[in-house]
Amino acid sequence: MFDDQFTRKEIVSPVDGTFQAYYVRKGKPGSPCMVVMHGHGSMGNQLFTRKDIAESWTAFLIQNDFSIISPDMRGNTWMNATVVEELSAMLKVEKELLKWDRLLITAGSMGGTGAFIFALRHPEQVDGIAAFGAATDFRAYCQWLDTQELPILKEIQKAILENYPTEESMDLHCAWKHADKLTMPIWYLHGGADELITVAQAHALVEQMKNQPNFHYREIPGGNHDSPLAYYVETVTELLAG
Repeated sequence: MFDDQFTRKEIVSPVDGTFQAYYVRKGKPGSPCMVVMHGHGSMGNQLFTRKDIAESWTAFLIQNDFSIISPDMRGNTWMNATVVEELSAMLKVEKELLKWDRLLITAGSMGGTGAFIFALRHPEQVDGIAAFGAATDFRAYCQWLDTQELPILKEIQKAILENYPTEESMDLHCAWKHADKLTMPIWYLHGGADELITVAQAHALVEQMKNQPNFHYREIPGGNHDSPLAYYVETVTELLAG
């Protein structure tokens, strides 16, 4: 579904010279470009292979003729330092081709986590964020994961520790520790009963951003990990208007 709207491209990594894939749709020149980053267990093609995302997110973006970039991000890397620099290089290349007026990152779960990380590392490249069910503090999140038994949560913890083996690397990519860098408009949604990324992760960032007028938080009472995804169109519309 919508796969004919996208072109698979590759960029040479500025870090190690490998070829890294991403998917692009060219929209109307001068329109916003949406970077959509996938969640744990998916890849960049989720925009047309995951039915719920395709029928809501992708359909909305195509209907509005936005440019779209969806990177593979080397899989379950949780936006590690290498992927940060690869995405930065990718955006520099595509900006010359797509001619966007604003670059907005819209993503959930691991992708939403990556949106915050990329924005704090390269705030000059990001004009706004819509994040859904994201982690904001790897140290606290891994401590919480230690208390959990679900296999998917053990898998997530393993992936995070592989990509962030030291406390220093975790802190460098910690949204709430670097909240001062997140000055762009942000809409952030989290389910109040999220079973995969505890809502305490949201509360930590909300506390740091309480005096930031461009930060908007919405908690869905009783909502699970996927509950915020249903508000994508509404949230992105608010981001565009803001």
